[in-house]
Amino acid sequence: MSKKPTLSRCRVLACVCAITVASSVDASWGQGAVVVTEEEFVAALGASHPAVVALGGQVAHAEGERRRAGLWDNPTLEYEYEAPSSASDQTTLKLGWRPPFDGRRGLAVQASEAKLESARRRLQWAQLQLRQEFRATYVAWAVATRRRALVAEHFASLDSLKRRLDVRAQRGEESTLAARRLGLAVSEVRGALARAEVDLAKARGDVYAAREDLPAEASPVLPELPPVPPMARETERPDVLALRHDVEAAQLRRRVAGRIIEFPTLAFGWTRVSEADETFEGPFIGASWDLPFFDRNQGDRVELTDETRVRRAQLATLEIRANQRWKSAHASYVALRASVLDVADVVDDAPAVAAAARASFLAGESSMTDLLETLRSVLDSQLAALELSAQALAAHRELELSMGRTLTQGDTR
Repeated sequence: MSKKPTLSRCRVLACVCAITVASSVDASWGQGAVVVTEEEFVAALGASHPAVVALGGQVAHAEGERRRAGLWDNPTLEYEYEAPSSASDQTTLKLGWRPPFDGRRGLAVQASEAKLESARRRLQWAQLQLRQEFRATYVAWAVATRRRALVAEHFASLDSLKRRLDVRAQRGEESTLAARRLGLAVSEVRGALARAEVDLAKARGDVYAAREDLPAEASPVLPELPPVPPMARETERPDVLALRHDVEAAQLRRRVAGRIIEFPTLAFGWTRVSEADETFEGPFIGASWDLPFFDRNQGDRVELTDETRVRRAQLATLEIRANQRWKSAHASYVALRASVLDVADVVDDAPAVAAAARASFLAGESSMTDLLETLRSVLDSQLAALELSAQALAAHRELELSMGRTLTQGDTR
């Protein structure tokens, strides 16, 4: 029998074995799994989600302030009865009310509306941050699942090769040392597989803590890298907009504190006086006015003047940081996304390189050292590419947060 047919059969057998092992690993891992995409995972963050509802405290408080600022002062109703003697008495019924005609109410309403808009913007910012937490949880789950699958495939391939090598060593067709070296490599990968299983278990725990409604057999898909959004002159992050409304509210409250003259309280009523055998009655009209001799809102004016100055400084600082953070996040994502795309072809070719290395070893064309180094390089390259994808997805989450809006697939507004 010639040598060439033997080598050809060995190569074909090795390739078929590698394909069979990889297929069996993927099939066993994904059997009965319900695929959940990142979009589906994050879509649960609706208005009724407990995590979102828990963020609405500031909005509820601001809505209450807005309602209170728009209400008029309640009128006062007074009733008096005096009887200095058995022969005389006096009865007075009085209605008092302070009309909101001094300009304070309008300014207070505007200030409360600014505070309400600020609270709504902060709620948007908190929801966007919560979205990033959900995205990070999903990506960690998908990365851990993919890492476990890669290590499991590598382990299954080495274990299958080890069993074949053991048989050949027993027949005297292969050295015992080579079989033992391969056994050590299998043990090493077995430990890596155990660590991957632990990481996956932790990631799944975080997933079901965020989405307990997911089925037990749910399985993730590693998200594709979204396109790069175009550069913008500046960002309109919700937290920046919220602080702008805070500045506006502080300015309006300062104007309210500057109104020291209040509208007088008007009183209307009816008085009935009885003395001896005579009774007198008639209307009662009066007014009361607070004279600002001592308290002229000096404390409020000083406090609100300082608050306005502080808010403006905070806004200027935040605007600078927000724009710089967006530019940095944009550059980081562009670089990482390009790197992922650059290594895509090399990673796609990794299984073929591993299959060729196994076939070459079984055919006697390469040594055990060459085989192990090649297979380790293949796995390392796949795991490195996976980690690079995870970093790129993290950079996209940072970009989305720095831009202050959702960046969905194909959204380049």
